[in-house]
Amino acid sequence: MPSIDEIRTAIKSIAETVPNIGEVYDQMPHVKMWDEVFQNLVTDNVLKVFFFTKLTRTPKAITESYQSWDKEHKWICKYIYSSNAENESDKTFDNLCESICAAFDKSGKLNGKAKKLFPMAQINKGYVMTCKVLCHYAEFELITTINI
Repeated sequence: MPSIDEIRTAIKSIAETVPNIGEVYDQMPHVKMWDEVFQNLVTDNVLKVFFFTKLTRTPKAITESYQSWDKEHKWICKYIYSSNAENESDKTFDNLCESICAAFDKSGKLNGKAKKLFPMAQINKGYVMTCKVLCHYAEFELITTINI
């Protein structure tokens, strides 16, 4: 049975395969001033950050006799993207979001043991103010399952 750290590493490695995704973090640090953190990540006036965290863990019986169990983990992934090229920014962001989902949908098992329960889903999309710049923002949900 893979550990949470193994699943986290697998998610990070899949995210890093997406071209032009930017920085990938398996968890963002708890800080009060996000602008300072993100300002250090701006490269060529562009901020691209993908990060994720585990929300829940739910054991589920997969047989009526309760002799076999699965453990589901719900992950929330967030992607922030800013660009000075306003005209191409929306299209570029949409393409990156599609690439993120495609990368996860392409891999059936995350690390050979944990598998996705459903395809990755984009659950939220909008804008967020980061580094005093309006940035694109998207949230994705990923549910993994392992036999215990």
